[in-house]
Amino acid sequence: SDDRLRPITTDPTTADALYEGIRNLPWRDHMAPSGTLAVSFNGTSEAIRNSHFGALRVKDAIVERYYQKRAITSIGEQFTQKRRKALLVMATGSGKTRMAVALVDQLQRAGWIKRTLFLADRKALVNQAVGAFKEHLPESSPVNLVTEPDKTGRVYVSTYPTMMGLINDSQGQEARYGVGYFDLVIIDEAHRSVYQKYGEIFHYFDSLLVGLTATPSDHVDKNTYKLFDLEPGIPTDAYELEKAVADGFLVPPRV
Repeated sequence: SDDRLRPITTDPTTADALYEGIRNLPWRDHMAPSGTLAVSFNGTSEAIRNSHFGALRVKDAIVERYYQKRAITSIGEQFTQKRRKALLVMATGSGKTRMAVALVDQLQRAGWIKRTLFLADRKALVNQAVGAFKEHLPESSPVNLVTEPDKTGRVYVSTYPTMMGLINDSQGQEARYGVGYFDLVIIDEAHRSVYQKYGEIFHYFDSLLVGLTATPSDHVDKNTYKLFDLEPGIPTDAYELEKAVADGFLVPPRV
């Protein structure tokens, strides 16, 4: 087999220690314009990380549908091409949250991320996301920041206003969450109004960024595409209502 596709380590403790060692090196904060580390770890970290992601299989226990796996693969391709943002269009009811859980699992196992922030605009959606992570990825120790702002874990779920408050909350001279605290930020129902009101969050954190929306590709505001560094009308991946109905996963909406 190709040694380049072997994981650095399969021991979670060792993996965490390696991650923290790389993350805390002095040059970690000096990012290349693409968002990748300007200096590699022993000259091979990026190559190992990229090949490892491609070699991993998406867990069937989390998602089974072909379009969910395709979306995760599309995001991986985006990131391995040194592009830090991705936008997914997925019809309501097609399993966006489960896909997000599987994506986090994939990126964690590949060594790309350790801590994730999942943002939603309603408390009900926060509760739903926390429940999905607890059910399908319990080892991520999901934290509901709306109800438990002082807990720690590997996945944090919050509403936008709650996170704005936590960013502005300092403990002594230190911010509660530094700019590099999260490696991945996922935005549920990403659209222009969210950026207009809470754009500070996305500018504050130095992380990979994934947006999820059920809005059809041709109805997504052109400025939303611009925010994700994409051409208008061309999301990273799309699975829209018409296709979901044709596949038998959803029923046509009542008129």
